[in-house]
Amino acid sequence: MLAQLPVEIIDQVIERLSLEDIRAIACVCSALRPPALLRLFRTIRIRSLAETADTTPSHTEAILSHPNLLQCASRLIVEEPQFPFQALLDQREISIHSLWSYLPMMHRLTYLELDLGPSNEAIGLSTLEGLGLTKEIELNLRLPLTPDLVISNKPLPVRSLSISVDTAGDQSTRRLLQKCSQSLRELRLFIQMDGVPSIPPLPHLFELVLHMSLAGDDPDLALWFPFLEQHPTITRLSVDTGYTLAVPTPPNVLPNLRSIGASRMVTERLIPGRPVHDVRVEWYCFTSPQIFVDIMSRVLRLSDVPLTILQITTYHTVRSEELVKIVQTLPKLRKFTLDQPRCAVCQFSRVGVFKSDQKQYPFDLHGILSALGRCKDMFHIRLFLWVSVDPLNERKALWSRSDFVQMIHMVQENGAADLGSFELQVDLADRNEGFQAMRVGWLDVPWQPEFRGEWRLDLLGATSEDSGTTMPTPSAAGIHT
Repeated sequence: MLAQLPVEIIDQVIERLSLEDIRAIACVCSALRPPALLRLFRTIRIRSLAETADTTPSHTEAILSHPNLLQCASRLIVEEPQFPFQALLDQREISIHSLWSYLPMMHRLTYLELDLGPSNEAIGLSTLEGLGLTKEIELNLRLPLTPDLVISNKPLPVRSLSISVDTAGDQSTRRLLQKCSQSLRELRLFIQMDGVPSIPPLPHLFELVLHMSLAGDDPDLALWFPFLEQHPTITRLSVDTGYTLAVPTPPNVLPNLRSIGASRMVTERLIPGRPVHDVRVEWYCFTSPQIFVDIMSRVLRLSDVPLTILQITTYHTVRSEELVKIVQTLPKLRKFTLDQPRCAVCQFSRVGVFKSDQKQYPFDLHGILSALGRCKDMFHIRLFLWVSVDPLNERKALWSRSDFVQMIHMVQENGAADLGSFELQVDLADRNEGFQAMRVGWLDVPWQPEFRGEWRLDLLGATSEDSGTTMPTPSAAGIHT
């Protein structure tokens, strides 16, 4: 009977089972064994050292002794010891050279992460050439390439590449990028050198991510202008907050930029005159909150298109009325995320007020939620706060379920009737609280009269239930589905 079910239904059933249940059905049901194996071995991690020193075969050894399981994997992670002392531990070494011959047969493979030493770099990369140009993968090389690595000119089918680059391996990295140039769309560089790496033209690149791994002076993003001018295809840019940019950006740099994730300094230089609709701004410097808010309120309106996504991450306390000022300038906003760690919560009331111990600045949830609700297209709200609690209230939960019901209702009644998800989390000194709410139906339901649509609400951490307004289930409302 089970064998007659459509494959899609079987897959959906297995996706909803725990790993323990999937292991059980793989052992006792031949009809479900193939899809169960696909789920169990979706991600395979191969280590060159056994996990234990006893004689029992390790997980890695079991996989390599049954290579047919490799054909189930869509994600493959291959690891070698990063530090010499790891190889000296009382562990059995495992040869991973037998793995490479099976790689071309892994037709489900979409993600490959290689943490390879010099002895395996050449054979690992050359094996990737056998995957064929019709299959583009995501490749993550966690260690810099060695300078004497021999790399052929045969193309590699890599769509997304994450790679560490240092001065010694700069030219090896360039040769590898050249092999990937015709398929590469996304590039993430973990830079362990001064200056800009040597990068060949990448005609199809649309996403660039820059991470600095060296301590020292903040690098100047202007040094990247020649590369950025040669790649007008880039639409998404993310750079570490250490990058600075003190000069105006020429108009021929990133003319098609749509998404930017950077510090406030870089963001304000790159948004004006470009079609940016997605901004993830990080503010860690010690300029005053008022300067930050004034700059953001002005700069975010200078994009050539309306801003629809905004994420603000900061260590500073920002007053709620200052956030309201920013939100009011963005009527087309659809997604809003606030990650504001430095706040000390003293109380929460029905009107939704946090009081901070830093000059007693109030954080008015009522005000910010009302402002977000007036963005008629608002679909997704995430608020993350790191706080400490007034000792008098340490044992008292900040919220109840009815408080969260009121928050969602407040956003919807102010105009955002199509709100689809709302998440609020607070990390306290000794616990966390909050909720996650997801809209699971677009029609109004009688057992949730406060809402537009049908919602599922999950409480997080120490948040308590209460005897006030709740979100009844259909059965609790006398309705049977």
